[in-house]
Amino acid sequence: MVWKFDRFARSLKNLIAGLELCRALGIDFVSVTEAVDTSLPAGEMLFQMIGAVAQFERSLIAERVKSGLANARPNGKILGRPPLRKLTRKEVADLRKRRPSMACYLASLRDDRS
Repeated sequence: MVWKFDRFARSLKNLIAGLELCRALGIDFVSVTEAVDTSLPAGEMLFQMIGAVAQFERSLIAERVKSGLANARPNGKILGRPPLRKLTRKEVADLRKRRPSMACYLASLRDDRS
């Protein structure tokens, strides 16, 4: 028993694979909110239709997000999570000094292999 199909699987392929696994184990699949019982032929058909619509909806959302991001970049919008705070030049320099050099890093890799 699941609450909703889209909580069970993210794509129609995964949804069907999950249903087949349940069947192989002798488990009937029932969704509480969609009122679908896959032990019946009508329930199995509705199960696949709901899964296909959910996958279509996720694809549309992803397409809209990509389009919005592509539109925002040329308009100068700053994307992503804002930094907690801006580092000063001195803090950046201090962090760079503390960072091990590439030679030290490669030497440590060489030592690990011995």
